[in-house]
Amino acid sequence: MAKAHTLSGLIRFIGRTEWEGAFAERFLDHVGQACDAFDVEVEDLDDILGHVLSSTLRGCVLEDLVTVDYEEDGNVVDAYLERRGYAESGGTKRYMHALRGAVMSLYEVSDVVPGKSFLARDLIRGGEPVRVLEVSGTKTLKAWDRFAARLLRLGSEWRMAGGILLFDRETSEQLIEVLGELAEGESVADAAEILAHAAPAFTTVWLADALDRALHPRMPTFQNSDGHPIVMCTSSFAMQAGVTAAGCRAALSAVQGLQGESDSFFNWLGAPCAPSSRARPAENGAATTLVSFRDSGETVLGNIEIEESTVVLSTNSRERADLGEAMIGDALRELVCKPAREERTVEEMLADKRAGVGDTEASPQVPPKIAKAVIHEHLDRHYRATLDQPIPTLGNVSPREAVRSAPGRAKVVDWLKYMENHAAKTGGGADPIASYDFQWIWRELGVADRRA
Repeated sequence: MAKAHTLSGLIRFIGRTEWEGAFAERFLDHVGQACDAFDVEVEDLDDILGHVLSSTLRGCVLEDLVTVDYEEDGNVVDAYLERRGYAESGGTKRYMHALRGAVMSLYEVSDVVPGKSFLARDLIRGGEPVRVLEVSGTKTLKAWDRFAARLLRLGSEWRMAGGILLFDRETSEQLIEVLGELAEGESVADAAEILAHAAPAFTTVWLADALDRALHPRMPTFQNSDGHPIVMCTSSFAMQAGVTAAGCRAALSAVQGLQGESDSFFNWLGAPCAPSSRARPAENGAATTLVSFRDSGETVLGNIEIEESTVVLSTNSRERADLGEAMIGDALRELVCKPAREERTVEEMLADKRAGVGDTEASPQVPPKIAKAVIHEHLDRHYRATLDQPIPTLGNVSPREAVRSAPGRAKVVDWLKYMENHAAKTGGGADPIASYDFQWIWRELGVADRRA
């Protein structure tokens, strides 16, 4: 994007001249509707959004003002260059003129080259994606991110202006609907003309989402493969007097569904879990499903560990804890006492993490390169199996079946974009999953030409 000092002179000029009123009026055009909807005073936006988002918003309004030609006062760039143009370099003047003729549109990111560039496809006007030269933005933008901005043609290069609004997929679809309503009855050829006056629509949709997130923060919801809310449960069965670990182990070994992994550890296994449901966001976006499974496909419902005088069951929901306690109670009968259960919700675990509760000296970890290789190998197997599994978002057919029709291919492309974008953001981009290369899946399904 343009460096902050590129428009610094123009910004000072606006703040010290008659153009200050024009900016204030334009600012209200961009924020008024969303502020009214959330009963927020315009003066409170800085406190609610924080400095970064507030500055981003003002940058978008400034760039919109640059494009406006007023009947009496003309254009702010012309007025500024007429009075202060001698103080600006030729490059800055070219940048201002390019910005003056640019329109804001919605773009989708692909082929990110960190520290260099990315491809941007215009989701409103269509056409082939363009290669945008960008350094700082490529450090945060991920494949299939969506953003609104003004792209500038400077010589033979495409650059991105400073006012950038990031949209999640759901909000971007809302924006597309709003723009569609503005363009009702107009032809595609008129899209540029429509966009020339649509900048307030972009900020209105973006700001409404930002205010909703800031004023009504929502805790992410997690569930297991049974749809139960995640609650980490530890059920401890104290052994009766005279009972040995060996006696408990022998009794548990006879229980169907328990797989002994060592002399003191059992996995409690359920039916195989469809790969399409493993560790992925729910269809409605309301919850993320977390699943633990073995290479053979069975879902791990819980773990049982036999300690010196205690049998400990670990599960990830209250419902599974109830079932597991009943199962162990039946198997061990007179060998153990009634269980004592401890529960930890996701909220409690996150609160402890923020407070540093339970922090200990770092334990030995798997070397990052080895961990990355193991995880990527696992993901290869996982996605290889997924290609032949029915996917709800694809109409309960497998990806291989879906690509046989044009509508199905379009759904597969959206599905792949969602998976790749979600993976790229795992762990803030630092998790091994974030570096997984999805290109082979696109090629395998015959839709690699739609990845650009």
